[in-house]
Amino acid sequence: MLRIVCLEQGSVTQPSQYPSTSADWELYHSGEYSSNPSVRRNAADYPIDDFASPISIANFNSFGGSTILYSAHFPRFHP
Repeated sequence: MLRIVCLEQGSVTQPSQYPSTSADWELYHSGEYSSNPSVRRNAADYPIDDFASPISIANFNSFGGSTILYSAHFPRFHP
């Protein structure tokens, strides 16, 4: 018998409150729904310094995590 525990960091968000449901969604993207936790600064977030990285962090600490915020990086292959 296996016992599995799944821990979530952050609170539950309601889909009806996602920024995409309002006309001013771009304002939320630069604040409380930013993909960067250093910009967002929610209680469950921690600062991330990606200054020296060619890839910007996309992180969302909440119940559901990456199912709420998905961001991908697809670098092009060199010849």
